[in-house]
Amino acid sequence: MRLLLPIGLVALLVFACNQPPAQPQKDYSQIDQEIAQLDSNVKLRKYLEEIGRHDQKFRSDETFIVQQHGQGSKEHQEIWQKINETDELNLIKVEKLLAKFGYPKADFLGSTAASTPFMVIHHSADYDSKKRNFHYLFEAYKSGNLKEGPFSLYLNRMYELKMGKRYEVGDVFKEEDRINGIIEELGLK
Repeated sequence: MRLLLPIGLVALLVFACNQPPAQPQKDYSQIDQEIAQLDSNVKLRKYLEEIGRHDQKFRSDETFIVQQHGQGSKEHQEIWQKINETDELNLIKVEKLLAKFGYPKADFLGSTAASTPFMVIHHSADYDSKKRNFHYLFEAYKSGNLKEGPFSLYLNRMYELKMGKRYEVGDVFKEEDRINGIIEELGLK
């Protein structure tokens, strides 16, 4: 019995030491404060447009970096680190905006601001974040605030993430058929 206690303690210590360190909780209260100040369409439009600029900034730099340093170079990996960090932050901002305001309407905010949530969600790296925000994009598509082409692109990316391949339809099809087929296969309705 005396031997079991020390063995148990050693096993517990080994188990605890092999666990990855806990990730610190990120504080997004600054984002909440920013969004709380969006009390007009002009402010909302500018905020969305700024998110859109951030989304594209490092992606634009990536082309130059690949040309200068090559695919897979240290510089290329660093720019993708920045892209991923920006995408993560932008997704949080967009999800908070959508929860508060719904999907933006191009008639009120302009096409650039209205396309930003789609772009950010489309660029999100995982299936779950795309699925979590499906209802916003689907409603925007149904109401005409998100065009058929971008919505189909988003759904195709979701399908590819989940199924490991692109969605295929026959030779003759309408984009609407592709959209409905993917929604059905992914069980999104």
